[in-house]
Amino acid sequence: MSLNQEDRAGNLKLAFETGEKVGIPAFLEVEDMLELEVPDKASVITYLSKIYQLYGDKDPIFRPPPNLFKVRMTRSESI
Repeated sequence: MSLNQEDRAGNLKLAFETGEKVGIPAFLEVEDMLELEVPDKASVITYLSKIYQLYGDKDPIFRPPPNLFKVRMTRSESI
């Protein structure tokens, strides 16, 4: 099975089933993700953090750029 940009339900189901196969518990339900205007933020964050815990140090896609949090002041802010 592969992703289909026109099948949100199928994509979510595939993602959650794949997560369960690698040990990520299903904190979310496909129906909730589709029906709710805003899915439960805590559940989404928890789910994403589980993915990061599993793959974060192994895959460069999860590493933020080194200057992501570097704050630059504009000239008007520094005065």
